[in-house]
Amino acid sequence: MDEYDYCLIKPHPHIADMHIFDRWKSDRFVIIDSLILSEFLIKQLTDAHNMVDIYHCSSSSVLYIGVHPNIGAVINLTEGSTEFDAIFAGVRAECLV
Repeated sequence: MDEYDYCLIKPHPHIADMHIFDRWKSDRFVIIDSLILSEFLIKQLTDAHNMVDIYHCSSSSVLYIGVHPNIGAVINLTEGSTEFDAIFAGVRAECLV
């Protein structure tokens, strides 16, 4: 994580116990406790000229993210997610047309 200025953690809205993320809170790790959609958060960050890498666990939110010069890597952390990754690659390819 040393390569990043900040790490924003946006848990799924259905996670009720937000205290499980307390150990991560620091000056560089920010927990977003909000029902705001990840897509909107990513758009706000990239429109403000922030470089964004996205690490997710088979999140459908990344399916709606178009190609943007300020989005670097989109990395799925879920092991064995080849089906999701194939869908993501297909949607991304259609967005480039």
